[in-house]
Amino acid sequence: MIEELGAPAAGRPDDSPAWREIAYLSRHAAAGRLRYDCFRCRGVPLGSGAIESTVRRLINLRLKGTSTFWEEANAEAVIQLQAAVLSGRWDQVLDRTRAATARDRRTDWRWEPLACLAELKALDGQDEGSPQPSTKKHSKRTAA
Repeated sequence: MIEELGAPAAGRPDDSPAWREIAYLSRHAAAGRLRYDCFRCRGVPLGSGAIESTVRRLINLRLKGTSTFWEEANAEAVIQLQAAVLSGRWDQVLDRTRAATARDRRTDWRWEPLACLAELKALDGQDEGSPQPSTKKHSKRTAA
């Protein structure tokens, strides 16, 4: 199919949308992401609905609550910890963290999220952009 798309795009410049889409399909085909026949046989969902629903339920409801403000690093850490719990890898993450703190002999340890967000943005060719201004709204109520 990708070869068939190349014929109509033959006279276009290399940076044209047609060649950009052909390159996209070629990359994903080489990575094995376009094997829909195999995915169907294995019962793998082909649509993004399940992922979008999970993002809405697990991430947006947790991070976008009323009067909820997060620093990016803290939000990323919470998402990674939640993913470790839901995927059954909590003990593995905790063991790895304990081993690292014991090896480094740290007493002032603080959770540092993996650089997943930066890595994803780098893959997409996006820059980090400018950070949003802080609103610094805090509730005067104390926890019960």
